[in-house]
Amino acid sequence: MRVVTYNMRQGGSQANWSELLAATTPDLLLIQETKDPAALLEDVDHGLDLDHLLWVPVEARRWGSAMWWRGQAIRPISLPSFEGWVVGGETRLESESIFVFSVHMPPERGSYLHSANRMLDELKPIVQGGQLLLGGDWNVATARRDPDEERRNRPGELALFDRLESEFGLVSAWRVAHPTGPLPQTLRWMKEPTTPYHCDGLFMPSGWATSNVSAHVLEGLPWTGLSDHNPVVVGFDNPHRSSP
Repeated sequence: MRVVTYNMRQGGSQANWSELLAATTPDLLLIQETKDPAALLEDVDHGLDLDHLLWVPVEARRWGSAMWWRGQAIRPISLPSFEGWVVGGETRLESESIFVFSVHMPPERGSYLHSANRMLDELKPIVQGGQLLLGGDWNVATARRDPDEERRNRPGELALFDRLESEFGLVSAWRVAHPTGPLPQTLRWMKEPTTPYHCDGLFMPSGWATSNVSAHVLEGLPWTGLSDHNPVVVGFDNPHRSSP
């Protein structure tokens, strides 16, 4: 199974979608800052079943978050405080409930970490009894950094990782695939384009960590010309057969 998360920046374009689909052949897409995908894909030979695509715009914006899972019908679940920012729902694999959300963390009172924790507060009663996948642009680091990296995790990030694992059974897919080593850059912020921000990523059930997990960032052209974010691609085998 191949999961792709990607912030297309300010609505994206047909090129964002066509290049992403050609490069990744995804099974699960978790997209942020996209205009209506159905409109952008109108003239693209995309091979997606758009009946399985969820997209909700952020209020007063032309873009929002989207998710699509190949061959899986999704029951939409709304988080009213995160309308258009966090989009997803529930599906079933081999009679097991799987909850999946495309995440784009907005600042709340100037804090992305505060926003992330409030999102988890809202999700917790909804996802009880099922598996959970959360992926996208968190606007905070999405994995623990090595001790010798130039950038360090903030205490709030480490507390967030602890909460994701202890309360939701989730771990960073990147660190499952790469237990050590510096985190690669996924965001080229205009004010600091060389700083290795790693704010895009996937959190997966810890019980899936034995499923031959791989993870990589798509770098260089055409990605540097399409968005200030790079796509992150995560692969794993038969996840629904392993439970935490």
